[in-house]
Amino acid sequence: MKKISLFMKDTYIALQNALYTPEILNALSRYGYSEKKIKGAMERLQHVKQVGIARDEASRYARAATRNLQLAKASLKELFQIHIETARLAFKREADYSDDLHICVRIKGGTMEWLAQVERFYANVPIEMMEKYHVPKEELEQVAVMQSRVMELMASQSANKSKEQELTQQRNAEIKALELWMRHFMKIAEVALNDSPQQLEALNKVVR
Repeated sequence: MKKISLFMKDTYIALQNALYTPEILNALSRYGYSEKKIKGAMERLQHVKQVGIARDEASRYARAATRNLQLAKASLKELFQIHIETARLAFKREADYSDDLHICVRIKGGTMEWLAQVERFYANVPIEMMEKYHVPKEELEQVAVMQSRVMELMASQSANKSKEQELTQQRNAEIKALELWMRHFMKIAEVALNDSPQQLEALNKVVR
């Protein structure tokens, strides 16, 4: 298959010239390619274009969500690291708290794994004790907002990546079908316009 943008351009030129050059349209009509049939192909081409636009938009949204997700995760990890180090200092002699807070375990694993670690920590950390070590309640509560933001961005990233993949498959399938239509169309055009090389060139068919 030709590069998509080139295929779209060549197809548009061929169909446009076939529709709006009476001599070409009359010659093609004798071989079954009526104005209605050619306009149908043009509509299919325009639909492929719209699918491509939607696909590119989903791709942009997915990339933006990925960038924002990386920033949000970095901010959350930075704050969590400060809090967990403070907790290690505050509860270094409290084995039960250490187990509940999971503060002896390093931040690791995939996003969902460390988010679970974050959730466990903030669900069990005593606010009063953290305040004694200059970690205000408002800062601890801020983490919940940051967690929600990370989850929202993960959902957005996943949804837009899925949409991009779906639209890519749809676009490629429609282009493949249109390319087959155009191959047959151009073969018929070669027969219908055999005695008119200039008209063949108008369909973007270079005559050598």
